[in-house]
Amino acid sequence: MERLLELEKYKRTLDDAGTSSDILITMKIATIEQTLNYLMEYEQGKLHEEFNRERERIHYGRK
Repeated sequence: MERLLELEKYKRTLDDAGTSSDILITMKIATIEQTLNYLMEYEQGKLHEEFNRERERIHYGRK
């Protein structure tokens, strides 16, 4: 994933700024970065903690 991210960033440097392909590459980069962040949070156990906090917030917010 990290190598794919670097490749997409490199492709962006080759394209003209403001073109539709630049927008697509930027979207790909953002998606890959978010996926990597999600995987790191999963490995660190943070997703479970975040889920529990959100569940409690929703549960206690209804009362």
